Amino acid sequence: MEPTTVELDTMQPITGHTTGHTTGHTTGHITGHSSAGQPEVPDARVATIDEQTPPDDPGSLEHVVRDFIVKTFVFDDEVAGGLTDSSDLVELGLLDSMNVLQLVDFIEVEFDFLLDPEDLFLLTSIEGIVKIIRDRTAS
Repeated sequence: MEPTTVELDTMQPITGHTTGHTTGHTTGHITGHSSAGQPEVPDARVATIDEQTPPDDPGSLEHVVRDFIVKTFVFDDEVAGGLTDSSDLVELGLLDSMNVLQLVDFIEVEFDFLLDPEDLFLLTSIEGIVKIIRDRTAS
């Protein structure tokens, strides 16, 4: 099976806005400028959405999702160092209601699909997030 690649848009720190659509579903793209003390989220990234790419490869889907989570939600080096693909993001205190919205926005905008309500239950780990993206972007 040929690997699928997805070009990810530029992501910046948590400044900006989202826009609602007539369906009532909120989507958008976080834009803005870095300010002191906020980590930069990488500009354009390419993720390989196949299961053969090693998870620690910089082009792997796991790496791209982990990178977003660490650079957006993690402010403690100890937590970042202990973060695994199966770590519970809620138990670690990384996902609250606002961060879930930001994560949903990242997934929907960068991978070009809308999450279903039942998908929200899988957003508790990098493994769950990657599974949703692979399942929804499979050809």
